[in-house]
Amino acid sequence: MADKHIVAITGAIIKDGKYLIIKRNPNKKIFPGKWTVPGGRLELEDYIYDQKDTGEHWYNIIEKVLRREVREEVGLEIGKIDYLTSLTFFNENEPILVISMYAPYIKGKVVLNDENIDYKWVSLEEAKTYDLIEGIYEELEMLDKKLKGQLISEWKKDSLIIEDKVYGREEIKEKILVELINSKPVQRLRHIFQYGMPDEYYHKKNFSRYEHSIGVMILLRRLNASLKEQIAGLLHDVSHTAFCHVIDWVIGDPSKEDFQDNNHLNFILNSEIKFILEKYNYGIREIADIDKFSLLEREIPGLCADRVDYCLRELDNESISVDFFTSSLINQNEQICFKHIKVAEKFATEFLRLQNEHWAGKQARCRYFILSRILKKALDYGIISLQDFYSTDKEIIEKLANSNDPYITEHLTLLKEGLLIEEVDDGGILLKKKFRYVDPEVLIDNKIKRLSELSPYFSNLLRMEKERNKIEKGIIFKKL
Repeated sequence: MADKHIVAITGAIIKDGKYLIIKRNPNKKIFPGKWTVPGGRLELEDYIYDQKDTGEHWYNIIEKVLRREVREEVGLEIGKIDYLTSLTFFNENEPILVISMYAPYIKGKVVLNDENIDYKWVSLEEAKTYDLIEGIYEELEMLDKKLKGQLISEWKKDSLIIEDKVYGREEIKEKILVELINSKPVQRLRHIFQYGMPDEYYHKKNFSRYEHSIGVMILLRRLNASLKEQIAGLLHDVSHTAFCHVIDWVIGDPSKEDFQDNNHLNFILNSEIKFILEKYNYGIREIADIDKFSLLEREIPGLCADRVDYCLRELDNESISVDFFTSSLINQNEQICFKHIKVAEKFATEFLRLQNEHWAGKQARCRYFILSRILKKALDYGIISLQDFYSTDKEIIEKLANSNDPYITEHLTLLKEGLLIEEVDDGGILLKKKFRYVDPEVLIDNKIKRLSELSPYFSNLLRMEKERNKIEKGIIFKKL
C-alpha cells in the first residue's frame, strides 16, 4: 500500500444560483458514468517551471490547478476560489486526497473534453435526481447554506444512499445506522474477503464482508425487522478476523467455524461500536447476542437473513437472477418464509449445490488448509501475531510476502497459480468443513411447513446429501 497521497482539487462552480455538474466518461477507471464537479490532480508541471514566489516557495497552487482543470474540462473562467471541505479515498491501493473548493462563474461557454460526456446547471433540489459521486450532494448542500449566509459545520451526511447489487437502492436515515456504517470496525470489513482470502489466492470471485453485512441489514429492513435487529444484522460479522473462517483452521475447529461467534461480544466491548451503542441507549450484550434475533440468525436448517444474503450474493456473482427469490421472501411471525414452494425448492437446491461445489468443495478445503498452514508457520516464526488478525487480509498477506520465508513464498505461489486436487480412498489429507444446508419454511394456506414436507424431490435430495457428507476421503493436491 502506498504511503504518499495523490492530491486532487475539485471545484463547485456557481452561476445564477445553480451549480455545474458534469458526467464522467463511462470509460474512466474511477467513478465511471457518475456525475460530479470539475477538478483534477495536482501535477509537478503545475508549478515546477514557474518562478518561485519566495526564495523557496510557490504560492496559490491549489487555485492554479483548479483554474487549469476547469479550463481543460469545461472551458470556463472562474472567479475567487474558496475552500469548502476535504476527503480521502483509495483507488485500489493508492490513497488520494481531494480538496474541495468553490468559485463563481466569470465567463465562457461550456465545452467538454473527452473525459466527460454531459453537463447540467442544477439547483440543489435538482441535483438530488442525478447519480452523483457519493458525498458530492452534501458538498453542494454545505455550499448552498454558506451562500445563503447560514452557519455551516464540517461535512456531514444525515443519511446514506446505498446501491446494493442484490437489493438495489436503499436510503439509510437512522442516525445510529449511519454512524455504525461509517465506524472504523464496520469500514474495515470492506477489506475482509467473504471467502477467506483475496481473489488472487482463491478460485472464485469474492465479495467483502462489508457488502454482506450491509446486505443483511437491508434484507432485514425489507422484512420489516426492528431497528434493534437491523443493528445486530449490520454488526453480526464485525468481529471477523482477517481471512474469516480460515482462523478456525489455525486456532479453532473447521467443522464448527465458531471462532468469530465466540469472540463477538468481546470485540464489540473493545471497539468504538460500544460507545455508539451506548450513545443511542442500546444494550451492548443484547445487540451482540445474535441468536436472540430470529430473522437474523437461526439454527440450521432454518432460513435467516445471514444465510439468505450470502447465498444470494454468490448466485448474483454467477449471473443468476436473484429477484426470483427476493420477491418470494416474507416475514411471517418473525420468521423468514417463502411464499411459493417452487421458489423455496430452487433456493434450497442452489444452496446445496454451492455447499458441494464451493463452500465444502475440494478447492475451498485445500486452499483453507494451505493458507492455515502458512499462517501457523508465520505465527510460530513471529512474522505475524494474533493481534494482526484484526487488521485486514491484504495487510497480513503483505507481511507474509515480505517475509522471504521459502515455505510461505512457495505456498502463496501455489494458491496464486492454482491446484490440481484428487480425492483418494486411502491416504491423503482428511479435510473436514462445516456442512451447510437449508430446509426452508413455506407459507401454505396461512400455515408454515418445511419444504421437505412439501417436496418429495427435495426431501430425497437432502437425505442423499447428508449421507454423502458422512463419507470421508483423503485429498492429495499439487500445483497445476
